[in-house]
Amino acid sequence: MKNLFFISLSFLMACSINTSREIEKEKLTFNYRDDAYIFFRNMRQARYNLEVMEEAGWRIYRHEDFEKDTSEYFFTTALVVNWQASKAYAIMELPGQISKEGLKVFWKGEETNEQGEISLSGLSRQAELAFLTDIYNHIVKDHLLYWNQERKESVALFKNNDQKEAFRVSMYDFYRLTGLL
Repeated sequence: MKNLFFISLSFLMACSINTSREIEKEKLTFNYRDDAYIFFRNMRQARYNLEVMEEAGWRIYRHEDFEKDTSEYFFTTALVVNWQASKAYAIMELPGQISKEGLKVFWKGEETNEQGEISLSGLSRQAELAFLTDIYNHIVKDHLLYWNQERKESVALFKNNDQKEAFRVSMYDFYRLTGLL
């Protein structure tokens, strides 16, 4: 009975999503381990919509809670697994009229009144991952995130808490897949 309790407890701990840990950008990688991918496919994949591109060897995962209506602004992340190369990528998805180049997201700490900006510097996968990681870290710090679309008034980066949580969970799954968590 004691063994069953510890096995159950270990299983629950492995499935939990701790939201308080920041990610160190210096440790970012695109390589994943097979055991982490198996865990993702068995335990986490049910929360994602899957698109398979067999010719390229890609599996594209989009969290089920991300915005489906693309007629207006959205900010989402897709997890792309290249199983032929054992690589995983977190790819930012934006509406066609919004360019990734020079994209800026602003943040503000509600309690501290600190504020700043996160800029996407370059269009490489590494730069995009660093940008997404900065956003993730500000979510962990519970900062407000917003942006100015075409110099109009500021709008929230995520339409609602479900969208924000879908982003956070997707990035957390990416970090777990690549061995950072």
